[in-house]
Amino acid sequence: MKSETGKVRLIITWFLRVLVGLLFLGIGIEKLTGTMGTIPFFNAIGWGQ
Repeated sequence: MKSETGKVRLIITWFLRVLVGLLFLGIGIEKLTGTMGTIPFFNAIGWGQ
């Protein structure tokens, strides 16, 4: 039982790491490419150019 719990915890941890990494990658690419959604957002919060 103990090894199964550790294995499940390890799988969940890696899944969350990959998920967070993909989120950061997606947000970073969206920011760098300046897609249509980010430009009005930054203008609205006062960080526009």
